[in-house]
Amino acid sequence: MNHDFAAVVRRHWKDTAGYLVAGREPCIKIARDEVRLVKRRLTFVGHEGLSDLRPEGSWFMAVVVCTDDGLDRIAEWAHDNDAKRIHFYLHADADAAQLMPWRDAGLPLDHITEGITSWRGLHKLLGMDLNMQVYDDHRPG
Repeated sequence: MNHDFAAVVRRHWKDTAGYLVAGREPCIKIARDEVRLVKRRLTFVGHEGLSDLRPEGSWFMAVVVCTDDGLDRIAEWAHDNDAKRIHFYLHADADAAQLMPWRDAGLPLDHITEGITSWRGLHKLLGMDLNMQVYDDHRPG
């Protein structure tokens, strides 16, 4: 990381909305803790709330996936939005095979992190991914 990265993120982090999506416990608690404990523009969204979500401008989405979470609704929503901005954080008990609806829909599987068990385990990984999105959206040039 260079000085330009840090300067761009510091200047623009407030300009990027972050959405944390989860459908069941303990992933809901993990996502809600991130929203509650981090001073960013973060909003919790349940799976059922996706259809009403219309992000604009600079945004980032973290989907915390628990065992038995279905991702059909998220894949359907992603077709009308920028799927490259969506990152998956799989709970340690989740299975990567749960991403099949996403793959079958032809959506990118570039951003997957496995082994999440708590907010602490999610926080630093998500923070860096969010910072990269802020930088990508606001870098000079």
